[in-house]
Amino acid sequence: MLLPKLQNERVLLQRIAKSDEQAFKYLFSVYHHELGAFVHSLLNDRESTLEVVQDVFLKIWLHRAKLPEITNFTSYLFIIARNHTLNKIRQLTQTQEKHKQYLNALESEILSESESPNDPYEALDKALSKLPPQQQRVFALRQQGLKNPEIASVLNISTASVAKYQQLAMQSLSELVKVHHFILPLLYMLFNIIDLGFHSL
Repeated sequence: MLLPKLQNERVLLQRIAKSDEQAFKYLFSVYHHELGAFVHSLLNDRESTLEVVQDVFLKIWLHRAKLPEITNFTSYLFIIARNHTLNKIRQLTQTQEKHKQYLNALESEILSESESPNDPYEALDKALSKLPPQQQRVFALRQQGLKNPEIASVLNISTASVAKYQQLAMQSLSELVKVHHFILPLLYMLFNIIDLGFHSL
């Protein structure tokens, strides 16, 4: 991959170190495309890529006072991106494993019940109560009519994370269909709620 090269790098980094926002915007415009391509080649997930790129540039800005000390900014930037990407991969792996464990536990509990709830809403409420806390919060706020950016603001997370939690929640709830086929209409309604959330990104 051909990496971009800053013109007058030393001067630009000194300007950013002094909180020059225009200089920082220029830095972003030079690097964000190539950086995004690099991160996406490792993650193969658009939402996670956007989140990592955002975090990388946020770190650059928060630690801008150190920029004049950097002798090779391009290498510095991509090392940060690599480290953030590896952390994201670990995070996603842990999340997927926890989600898999939750699905297995939910399915086992449903199958072990001697009597299934006659009320489909009761079955759905029970499943919702067993979602991981952050998925519950996102789902509850979505049901209240909040859009994804609003949910992100309330929970202090990115809109990409909001969408991911919604997706995981719906995957969990869909497991109920295997046993409680009669709640399909409810799940369809909830899918519509989530779909509205995605369109509000």
